[in-house]
Amino acid sequence: MTDNPFISAYKKCDIVMKGGITSGIVYPRAVTRLANEYSFQSIGGTSAGAIAAAITAAAEYRRRHGLDVFAEVSRIPDWLGAASESAKGSNLFNLFQPQRSMTSLFRVAAAFLGYSGCGCFSRVASALWFEEGMGALPGMAVILLLWGSHRLSGLVLGGLIAIVGCLLGAAAGIALAAVHLPKQRFGLCTGYAEPRSGEPIALTEWLNNQINALAGHSSERPLTFGDLRRAGVTLKMISTCLTLGQPYTFPFDTNEFYFSPDEMRLYFPKSVVDWMVGHAASAPPHRDPVDTTGFLPLPTGDDLPVIVAARCSLSFPILFFAPFPCMRWIGPGAAAQRPKPLP
Repeated sequence: MTDNPFISAYKKCDIVMKGGITSGIVYPRAVTRLANEYSFQSIGGTSAGAIAAAITAAAEYRRRHGLDVFAEVSRIPDWLGAASESAKGSNLFNLFQPQRSMTSLFRVAAAFLGYSGCGCFSRVASALWFEEGMGALPGMAVILLLWGSHRLSGLVLGGLIAIVGCLLGAAAGIALAAVHLPKQRFGLCTGYAEPRSGEPIALTEWLNNQINALAGHSSERPLTFGDLRRAGVTLKMISTCLTLGQPYTFPFDTNEFYFSPDEMRLYFPKSVVDWMVGHAASAPPHRDPVDTTGFLPLPTGDDLPVIVAARCSLSFPILFFAPFPCMRWIGPGAAAQRPKPLP
C-alpha cells in the first residue's frame, strides 16, 4: 500500500498526541487540516491522545484504501459538544457513565463542573438526597414530638437538627462512597456499558464504533494493528502497568501477557472480546509452573484490536480504572503473581 498513487500526492508526516481532555477535543480538526497536505506514516498517542491517535490511524487506513474520510473526523468535536438527545448534558459528558455503586460520588464530582454557588449546591443536594433525608430524620422527629406543646421551639430546634443532620448525612454519603473506591479499582467508570435503547452510548462503545466506521469495518471485525501495518501505517500507544511498575508500548513486543475474557467484558463490547478469544496467541514456553485457569494468551501485536490499546492507555485516576487487572504477566517469576479475584 506504500506505493498507492492516491497517497503519493501527499507529503509524509509523523504525529504524536499527548494526553489531556482539552487536547483530545482539539486534535480531530487539527489532524483534518494536516491531512489536506500530509499522509500519516507513524502515529503515537497516550491517554486522551490515544483516542485521537486511534481515530487518525483509522481514517488514514481508510484513505489508503481509496476513500478519504477525514471530513468525518472534523465533525467529531461538533457531536461531542452537542446536547445529548437521550439525557441531560452534552454527548461528551454522557460518554462517562459511572458504575452503579459510584453514581452518587460521580454526580457530586460532576456538580463542580461548570457550576458554582446555588447551582453547585443544588446538584450536590440532588445527588445525595437519600443520605440527606436520613440525616434529617432526627430533626423531623423532634418537630413531631414538640408539635403539640412547644410548636415554635420544636420547629426551631428540630430545624437546626435537621440542617446539621443533612450536612452530616451528605458528608457520610460521600465518605462511604469513597471507601468503596478501592473495591472498584479506584475508578468511578469502567468506560463501557452495554448499549440500551434510548440511553446514551458509553465511551468505549462510541470509540469502537468510530474506529470501525472510519476504517470501513463491520462491528464484528475490529480494526487491528496488523491491518494498519499492512496499509503502511504505524500506530503506537503508551500505557503503564502499575502491578509491574513500568510503562508498556502497544502493540506489545512480547507474548507473555494473558487476559481474562470474563473480566474483559466489563471493559469492551462482546465483538471485541470474541475477536480476542478467537485470535489468542500460542502459549509461550515457561520455566515456572503458573496457573492460567480463566486466562488466554493476549493476541499478538498484529491481531490486537486498536480499541484495546486505546482503552488501556486511557486510564484517568479516579475517573477511569485501567483494564490491566484483566491481564496477567506470565513471564519469569510469574508464579508469585496470581491476580486477585474481582470484588
